[in-house]
Amino acid sequence: MPDTGEISSILVATGLGGESDAPIRMAGFLAQRTGAELHLLHALELDALPPSSSSEPPPNFQALVERTDRELDRQAERALPAEVQPASTEVIIFVPHKAILNRALQVAADLIVLGAHRSRPNGDPLLGPTPDRVIRSAAAPCLIVPPVAPRPFRRVVAAIDVQMPASAALDLAQLWAARFGADGTDGAEVHVMYTTPAVGKEAELENAIRREIERSRERIGQDGPVRVYPVIRQGKSPAEEIVRYAEEIDADLVVLGTRGFGAIRRALIGSVASMVGRLAPCPVLLVPPVLWRGSERW
Repeated sequence: MPDTGEISSILVATGLGGESDAPIRMAGFLAQRTGAELHLLHALELDALPPSSSSEPPPNFQALVERTDRELDRQAERALPAEVQPASTEVIIFVPHKAILNRALQVAADLIVLGAHRSRPNGDPLLGPTPDRVIRSAAAPCLIVPPVAPRPFRRVVAAIDVQMPASAALDLAQLWAARFGADGTDGAEVHVMYTTPAVGKEAELENAIRREIERSRERIGQDGPVRVYPVIRQGKSPAEEIVRYAEEIDADLVVLGTRGFGAIRRALIGSVASMVGRLAPCPVLLVPPVLWRGSERW
């Protein structure tokens, strides 16, 4: 059975401070639209704790957790809509990516929301190690949120590969556009994008994309307010083309699978998906193979 895109539990992993509010704001926006339970998590790394000398008392971990928990509560009050109250807030002293994955299992998360972590001194275009590691192993889609305000997903880019399409990515792109983009007066758009390093065969590629669109619409029974367009872009770097196109059309969301072949054969965390997640001007929904291969989620 294809994934229906239903969201009843959202886990958002957050840092502390105003620069980390964007993922919580986005998670609150989605929870408000879906009625999903919202779970907040902050992971404290032992390696990041200040060392103590032999003359100082040992760290009071309980006090540290309690203080951090109060900061997390203040952040939730600041960043969430008044109508949205978190179902849980957790502060855990553990390796961050393991804490996120474990908590996702505990709350049966249908969506994991993470920050894009853009500020890196070496200019590395890839995501940081924690989001990379979470996305490698997550059994639920991961939404990477840059520091932008939430807005309806009226213009969605779905990057696919016609040789081995990530079907759930295309399905979820249409479902999310219908649910979070269309309103009573105007529909949403999904731009189904294929990148190729070669020139030519545009008509053949467009026909292949249209076939994938039709298969997707049959799977999800999509009809009505979502307009779907095939897009072919030529370029050597799929990630750069996806980001460039998202900027050109002022996209509200980019959706892609975290595995692929052909023109996006390197769509593994650490290359295409990671670069798009870090550089895109809008949130990026990364769909793990466990969904688009039709496997059981948990």
